[in-house]
Amino acid sequence: MKYNGHEFMWESPMCSDSAKLMCCPCFPFFKYTDKNESFVFSNSCLCCCQDWKVEQLTKGSNGEMQERGTGKKLGGTVGPSCCENGCMYLCCPFCLCSGNAILQNMYHHADGDQKNIHTIRQQLACCWPCGRCCAPCGVCSRCCSDCCNYCQDRNYVLTTEKIYLAEDQMTREVECTDTDHVGRIIMADRIGCIGCCPIRTPVKYSTIINEAGNLDNEMAAVDGIILMLWKGAPVPCFCCTFPPVNQPTGISCLDIGRQVESAHMTISEMMELTTHNGIDCDARELSQKLDAKFGGRATAIGNKGSVGQA
Repeated sequence: MKYNGHEFMWESPMCSDSAKLMCCPCFPFFKYTDKNESFVFSNSCLCCCQDWKVEQLTKGSNGEMQERGTGKKLGGTVGPSCCENGCMYLCCPFCLCSGNAILQNMYHHADGDQKNIHTIRQQLACCWPCGRCCAPCGVCSRCCSDCCNYCQDRNYVLTTEKIYLAEDQMTREVECTDTDHVGRIIMADRIGCIGCCPIRTPVKYSTIINEAGNLDNEMAAVDGIILMLWKGAPVPCFCCTFPPVNQPTGISCLDIGRQVESAHMTISEMMELTTHNGIDCDARELSQKLDAKFGGRATAIGNKGSVGQA
């Protein structure tokens, strides 16, 4: 993991922690560490639908790293409550033809309180649930598209999804396409083949957050929780760590309403888009390149952002 220019390595759990993770897979956690600090991603109980949270551990004056549970809680991610998107979204979604719905909240811990900062949104349109009926056709279409692009040496896929502000700053009545986004989730995958079946393997997953003082640095780690789960949590029973929100597929009928963009490309095109002179682009440059690539409403000018990579 790369976070604000620092490289972090996954710290393999010790024997006792491995035993806990195997015997109690509903209480997962994993840690990334560098020489001065660590980040712990954890869930207190998957069976009870608890939040995924991230905690920052630092070295004390004695040179010892803080123990898990005693560090600074940066925040977490949680799905919307039953009626957070309104009773109509829950009981009769076909009747909702405009506005947007919240798919995931990312919150920040400060002074013991938690405040929603970022969201992943879904744009609503007339009869939007009907699009899910075409899901089998969409999966088949993506499979064929991956096969064709693989044969043309365009075996890399870049998928992005926009991040928006929380509901107190962006209501559910506005159109996502007419509203500034505050960041992006970026997924770079490589297409390989097992027999005649194409599969996607994660290469680099990143978050870009607009500059917001120290807040964007901490929220980059919080927003990165979802990326860690989409990429595959490094725990013994990783099949139990379902992500709180589905990973975007690039299939319009499955991602219906979500602000997702996807493109196949060669490795040269991928490197040109995401690096500068062989070095990872800074957040502002990468954001501008993505705006130019996918078009639409550009990121606010002058915001440099912060990058967290899984």
